[in-house]
Amino acid sequence: MKSLNGDLFAFNAYWKRWSRVLRRSSRKATPNVEVDVSPANWDDGRELGRIKAINIRAYTFWNDGRWTYHTEIPDHIVDSLEGLFGKDIVKQLLHDDLFPLLDLERYTQVANNGAPFALLRQAPVASIS
Repeated sequence: MKSLNGDLFAFNAYWKRWSRVLRRSSRKATPNVEVDVSPANWDDGRELGRIKAINIRAYTFWNDGRWTYHTEIPDHIVDSLEGLFGKDIVKQLLHDDLFPLLDLERYTQVANNGAPFALLRQAPVASIS
């Protein structure tokens, strides 16, 4: 399945897990920003809880060949996610445009192996009428 907004998916060959790339790093100083999509261990409730909470990770790294980028995520991953979390959560994980809603400055204050989207969502701008 492709992300409806054209985002890439990253696969880590070491951990055997998938993420959706919200922003791909083009320089060492600019971090990748990703949403965890699949766990390394499907039996780990904590890992599944982080995915359900839409865990955002931002990091810089040197790609040692363990990461590959893809335009599609395997259907069996999507099917497993829908079975665990339902279609609404999977829509958020795979398709919603989350990056413009993130407060990445807050990420450094609250992140510990990522942070839930709810903690990183920018406060809405008050309208002046």
